[in-house]
This record gives sequence, structure tokens and C-alpha cells, in this order.
Amino acid sequence: METLSPAFWRKMADVTKIALGGALVFCGIAAYKQDDKFHRKVTVPLMQQLDPETAHKVSVWALKHRLLPRTRHQPSHKLHSRCMGLEFKTPVGLAAGFDKDGEAVEGINRLGFGFVEIGSVTPEPQPGNPKPRVFRLLEDQSVINRYGFNSAGHAAVVSNLKELPAPGE
Repeated sequence: METLSPAFWRKMADVTKIALGGALVFCGIAAYKQDDKFHRKVTVPLMQQLDPETAHKVSVWALKHRLLPRTRHQPSHKLHSRCMGLEFKTPVGLAAGFDKDGEAVEGINRLGFGFVEIGSVTPEPQPGNPKPRVFRLLEDQSVINRYGFNSAGHAAVVSNLKELPAPGE
């Protein structure tokens, strides 16, 4: 069997770099354009290959950096509601637990929720339950979350929330 030359391996390395570079550029453009189809066909299947807790962390990071597309759906005016003096464009919100540290509120709002809860916030930072603590139930298309009260702590959450623009801006 003939040994492949160093020149061949250099060419293969160059081809690999070009292919990876092209793939990164394509993904970057699709993310920048907020292409729904790209996210459904590429991003979501890739995320489902990660363990659930890592996928959750990546999701919060992507929302924090507004890499997921803004919803194009406008809720019907029939869904507008008022509760305790607050106006909601829809009564469907994201419950506490997804963005425990208030890092991705703006990105989550872009998804079309009527409100976003953050938490559970603890006075001091703490790790929560031991891993693994998030489990996918594929047959039920659901997740079991046993994070516990992992939190960056009150001070970190307050800092994250202070960075948000005032409502309506």
C-alpha cells in the first residue's frame, strides 16, 4: 500500500479549512438573516443532539445574543388582556425556570411571549441539584427539569435586569 505524500495531506487540510469556513459563513448569514427554515432544519436538530442541559445553556446564550429569529406572528387583538394593571399582548408567557438569571429577557420577548418570568432567584449563588438534572421524553415531546434552585444569585440577576431597556423602548 502506497503512503500518501505530505503534499496530499496539506491539500486535504486546505480543503477542510475552506469547507468549514464556508459552512461557518453560511450559518452566520442564515443566523444574521434570522432564517426560520434554517433554524427549524439545522439549528433545532443539532441542538437535539446535545445533552438537554447543554442545549438549554446554548439556547439561553443564543437568546441573550438575539441569534434566534423574531416571531413573524402577531397575536390576535382578542388575546390582549389586562391583569393587575398590566397589559399583555397574549396571555401565553414563559414561566420562571428557563432564564433563571435574567440573561435573555430581550431575546425571549422576540419569540412572541406575552410575558417572561425569570427565576428562581436565590440570595447568594448556588449550584442547584447534582447532574444529570434535565431529561428529554422524546415520545411525549417534553422535558423533565430537576435543576433545583441553581442561581447566579440576587446581585447578578439585578445587574442583568438593569441592562434591559425600559418597557416600551
